Amino acid sequence: SAHIADYMIGIFRTSPPTKDNRRHGLTQFLVDMKSNGISVNPIAQITGTYWSNGMGGVALDVGRRYGEFKEWGVRVNALYRNGNGPVDRLNEEASAVSLGLDYRGERVRASFDYFHNDLDQKNGQRTTFGLLPGVNVPTGVRNTNNLAQPYEFYNANYDYGVARVEADVLDNVTVFGAF
Repeated sequence: SAHIADYMIGIFRTSPPTKDNRRHGLTQFLVDMKSNGISVNPIAQITGTYWSNGMGGVALDVGRRYGEFKEWGVRVNALYRNGNGPVDRLNEEASAVSLGLDYRGERVRASFDYFHNDLDQKNGQRTTFGLLPGVNVPTGVRNTNNLAQPYEFYNANYDYGVARVEADVLDNVTVFGAF
């Protein structure tokens, strides 16, 4: 959201972590996005990925602003991956897409984002399991062992959206709403 933000938070590693604290050396900065030397450019990026055992995929990120004052924004993010994972017998196909529209006027700002996700795992992998109180945690097994039965599968498909509007009703009063 750099294109609509007045400020952004950046977390940077300014010194190495210690053996006892992996967060040691992280510093948080508040960045004024209107500072000299900061520019927000349109995104157009395609990224290919490859994981062990033949899992590969592609990601697409595109964003543009339109209008006389660049007040209208459009964003598309998409992901697709497919193949065998690093866990025994796991085959996975996943896709996700998000579409975003926004308006940034002088006194009114609005945005709408739509998301769709689809995940299909064959020979599913049980990623979580619970233990009753008082039961000892079993000794570790190879992290590539698939704990699921060969006939198990997992399929998830869902859609959701987010809408936000804010308006400056006075110079020092802003109202907003989200759904």
